[in-house]
Amino acid sequence: MKNKILFIVPSLKNAGPVNVCLTIIKNLPDFYDIEVLALNDGERKGEFATRAKVTIFKRTAILQALKFIRKGGFSVVHSHCTVSDIFNYFSFASVPQVTTIHNYFEVDFVQTKGFVKGMLEGLVGRFMIRHFYKVACSNAVMKHCVSHHAMKKVTAIPNGVEQPRSLQHQHHGNVVHYFYLGVLNKRKNVQQILEAFEIWCQGKRAELHIIGSGTDEEHLRSRFNNEKVIFHGSTDQPYSLYKDFDCFISASHAEGLPLALIESMASGKTFICSDIEPHREVLNSWEEKSGFLFNKTTSGLIDCLDEHYFFNDKASLSLNAKNNYSKNYSAKKMALSYSELYQEI
Repeated sequence: MKNKILFIVPSLKNAGPVNVCLTIIKNLPDFYDIEVLALNDGERKGEFATRAKVTIFKRTAILQALKFIRKGGFSVVHSHCTVSDIFNYFSFASVPQVTTIHNYFEVDFVQTKGFVKGMLEGLVGRFMIRHFYKVACSNAVMKHCVSHHAMKKVTAIPNGVEQPRSLQHQHHGNVVHYFYLGVLNKRKNVQQILEAFEIWCQGKRAELHIIGSGTDEEHLRSRFNNEKVIFHGSTDQPYSLYKDFDCFISASHAEGLPLALIESMASGKTFICSDIEPHREVLNSWEEKSGFLFNKTTSGLIDCLDEHYFFNDKASLSLNAKNNYSKNYSAKKMALSYSELYQEI
């Protein structure tokens, strides 16, 4: 008899935690019978449906959703994000309940939702999962949960991503192409990347590509768009753009374990990232140099741009980044770790 796993997700949209859940499902062994309860529809529905039975309930259909969870005969119920955790909690399921912690609770929530709402969501979120089996998306997040919130039953399974299918790369001569991939908002701190590049790029054969959209997009486009800075907007196929680029950049203030970073590493891209704990964890996961960290200042970022630009063996950085991904952040490795957890509990 197959183990029956229910995943609860806030939606089926193209978003970080949803994509992590989808990657887990796609790479779990075939002996699992998988169902997904989504609290909103989205463009990823078809991909979920190829491996799982998908049920969608509106968030207002509370009683129906809770009955579905409780009466479904599941071996494990695994929720992602606070709203899903709330449904998991109030189902009072008699089987093991699991949640994946994708961020630093109030740290991320305050930056995206404001102080009062962010702190409240952090408190509610931690209360709901206090008796769950808790999986942090990185060792850094796990340490924070234990040291700052005294959480029990928490382990770390680092995020993993699929290896992109190989496409023909184009060569750009002597031009070095840097890129940012993600949401354009205050937490991601894209403006600092643009300010540093604007100062640094004078006299350099270099371009900066911004892939993504968000609340800061209009302001950033109006201020920084020029012949060396290209805004691509949002795309469902970012790899088709950055496959030809050289170096990923992130100046983010806070991350759980950034998918954009490990996706770029899977394609053999080195990186320049802010010196926050999850970025440090990724850099230290491989013994050879695979990227650069800067001290969160604009001058520090400029120094790292210089260090990468004049680095004599960029091919080794690319190879080390890809090896780092293969050893530590592949989709198969992540899914196998979750499978071992399900079997254990």
